[in-house]
Order: sequence, then structure tokens, then C-alpha cells
Amino acid sequence: MTGDLHPAAEGIPPIRYTLLVPRLDTTGPTNLAVDLANGMATRGLAVQLLYLGGEPQRSDVDPAVHTRRFRGSDLRNTPGIVHSHGLRPDLVAAIMGVFGRSIAITTLHGHLPFHIAFDYPPWKTAMAWYAWRLALSRFTRIICLSATMHRFYRYQFKSRQLAIVYNFRAARHGENPPPDAATARWIAEQRASGRTVLIFVGSLTRRKNIALLARSVAMSDRLALVVCGRGPDMAQIDAIATPAEGRIRLAGHVAEVQSIIAACDCLVLPSHAEGLSLAALEAGQVGVPLLLSNIAVHREMAALGLGTTFDHRRFGDFEAKLAGLGMPTLARREKLIAIWTSMFSAEVGLARYLEVIRDVAAGGKNSGD
Repeated sequence: MTGDLHPAAEGIPPIRYTLLVPRLDTTGPTNLAVDLANGMATRGLAVQLLYLGGEPQRSDVDPAVHTRRFRGSDLRNTPGIVHSHGLRPDLVAAIMGVFGRSIAITTLHGHLPFHIAFDYPPWKTAMAWYAWRLALSRFTRIICLSATMHRFYRYQFKSRQLAIVYNFRAARHGENPPPDAATARWIAEQRASGRTVLIFVGSLTRRKNIALLARSVAMSDRLALVVCGRGPDMAQIDAIATPAEGRIRLAGHVAEVQSIIAACDCLVLPSHAEGLSLAALEAGQVGVPLLLSNIAVHREMAALGLGTTFDHRRFGDFEAKLAGLGMPTLARREKLIAIWTSMFSAEVGLARYLEVIRDVAAGGKNSGD
């Protein structure tokens, strides 16, 4: 996984670009960071990918990307742009930007105070929010994943440092691997029984609201749900699934989830708070519609044509909104894929990020939005 820095092109020293992540795992922020690292390496930047802890879990990092664990000496000895992803990397990048040779930028992956409030007591949330806001005041550029997020943070920071770059997913090379045999067989059985097959992808936590989704599916014999993910609510979901007589399948963590998404009728995201879900973009990439909780970022995605929203607190209109989406015909799938291609493909996303990176590199620490 470790390689040399990308050489200079045509005698011009390349932009030195470091991505900083909490762990080299398969979570959303790291997925984006890896896609960015690979894409920028092919575009001539000198790229390195540093992770703060844990054992590497990725085998898809381009050999041109220098990949290793973060060291204390990196605080002062990392020239060029440092692009952090996540709360801890942001705090570290702020130190690198103030005391080292780095220009710090970040991509925000959610509405931080709302997200962490589901996992930490109020006093810890308040402390993290204060420290993080102070750290980000030292950043040259803050990248938001949606217009919704941009409005929120522009109000919070009262600065001109913000930019909008929609999340994206790199296209996979070759055909997607088929679903595992057991899941494929389960999907076929549900279709044979005339059921609409839904899929949820994400961590099984209170913020994701998966328990209420599972209860709603369990109450309707017309629906089936495959749950891809792990988390602290796993036992609760398993208990809800037991009386559903096999209509709710817990698949656990699935490394190549897109093939299962493509085999289902609809991706459901009932989250109480969300950034811009990569699972939603993977659904758009294969033409599967979205049924989304009625939160601001999901209303934005629905307005773009990727699906519709529903009342995620009471689920009173859940089946009606699902019926309104209709079955994903070939024409509807092609329309969704066209939206993904024009707004969320790697070509579009990498071009927007490259524009920001070049602008920051040219303007140094005084660059603005």
C-alpha cells in the first residue's frame, strides 16, 4: 500500500497534497479520501495519505499514493496542502497549519454538533464543538458536501472560507460482483412472494433511525428489507426482525454493497441527521431510487430528482411515499444514472476538488471563497 510520491510533470514541481483520515477503513469520509487520493495522483499531484490510528483495511489505494501512519514529526514537516477528513484529523491539521509548513483545508462530512450529540453527553458535545470551531478558524478552505451544509456553516463561521463540492463516488472498474448466494436467493424469494425489496446501508446507530424502519417493515407483509451494516443497535434490529418471518435480512458489513443495491427496488435512509450519504450516490449510480428522511440535505437530494422524502419520525406516509416512487423501470433507472453522471460522478467531483486545490495552492493562506 506504500508507494513513492508522484513525480513532477514536465519539469514543474507538483502540488504536494496530503490527505489525513482517522483510520484507513471503509467509512464514508475515508472512502471519499481514498477516491480523492487516487484521483489526484493520476492528475499529477504529489499525494500522500496519512491515517491517525488502527490497522489499514484498504487494498484499493493507488501505488502512486504514499500511504502510511501519521507521525509526530508530520506536525511541522508536511509542506503543501493538508486536507483533513473528520473531527480528530481537523484538530491535527489545525496544528499543522499554525505551527508547521502546511496549508490546512477540510471537507465537512456532516453537521457536527447534531451528529455527535447522538453518541456523546451534552458536555462532551459542547467541548468538541468549541474546539473544532476554533481549529477550523485557522483553515484556508472549508468544503461542504451540499448547499444545505454550506448554509449551515456559513451562518456558524461568518466567513468567506467555504466552498461547495458535492460528494462523489469513483466508478468501479469492470462489472460489480454479484450479491453473495444467500442474499441473492433471499431477494429472489421476496420477489417471488410479490414484495417490494428495500435496502438500508449504514451504521446501525440511533442517529440512523434504523430501528423504526425495521419496525415499519415488520408490520407490512408487502415489504422486505436487507440491512447492510454493523453497529450498537444490531441486537435491537435482530430482535425486531425475528417475528418478521424472514422478511428482514441482516447482512452485516458488506464490502461491495453496490451489487446488492442494484438488485433491490429502493434504498431507504431514515436518518435523523446526515451529511451526504455515499450509499445514496451508489444507488444513483445504478439507477435505484431513494426514500429519504425529511431532513434538509435529503430534501435537497429529492429536489435534484434522486427520490422523495417521508415522515421519518412517525412513518405515517412511508408506504404511500414508497408507492409514489413506482417500480424502478429501465427508463427511470437511466434517468437516475444520468443525474448521477452529471452531478456525482468521479469526473465531476474530482474536477471541482482540483479547482479548489489549485486555487488554494495559488493563493496560499490568504485564499478565500
